[in-house]
Amino acid sequence: MDGAYGAPPILLLDGYETARDGLARADSLAVDAHKWLYAPVDAGLVLLRDGAAARDTFSLVPAYLRTDGDEDGPRGPVWFSEYGLEQTRPFRALKVWMQLRHLGRDGYRRLIAADLATAAELRRSVGASADFELLASGLSVVCFRHRPAGMDPGRLDPHWLDRHNQAVLKAVQLGGRAFLAGTTVDGAFALRACIVNRPDQRPGREPARRHPQPGRRASRC
Repeated sequence: MDGAYGAPPILLLDGYETARDGLARADSLAVDAHKWLYAPVDAGLVLLRDGAAARDTFSLVPAYLRTDGDEDGPRGPVWFSEYGLEQTRPFRALKVWMQLRHLGRDGYRRLIAADLATAAELRRSVGASADFELLASGLSVVCFRHRPAGMDPGRLDPHWLDRHNQAVLKAVQLGGRAFLAGTTVDGAFALRACIVNRPDQRPGREPARRHPQPGRRASRC
């Protein structure tokens, strides 16, 4: 199952019991550690219900080199290369292990909960704004667009509004103070904030509050 982005809060936080029960039924769960486990790129992990089945599928280690999985024995633990297609591989596990040891479950719970709170604040801010429109949201992702105040939504040219928000996105990204991505929601171009980086105290909120000029310039396009 693909838990690349959303698995950590589902597994660690209260309020997601139903989804967590669903994940527990999966044979395997993939997680991108460089997303919501805060590890540097590239880093990923997979949780396996039956590790032996994956090892039997992918292992190319001959019998005389095959370990027995005993970390305290002479033959040692299983090689990570036996669980996937990649044989010659860098030591990616080290940075994930260091993050897990440094933060622990409680540390991850605090950081992820703070990310979710920041996203909720951004949703409230967009919803309360006269010139921004919330298009979609979930976990720490918030999709919205700039819709100039005083303009009748029913009379706005959707193609013009898309071009306008594309220009806003370009100005924000090149401005260097914040980063948003672009996406499409129900056919409309949207600004996408995904908050998974705690060094910024209020990531994602800055573009909505601190970049009015790019929006006005874009309105001429």
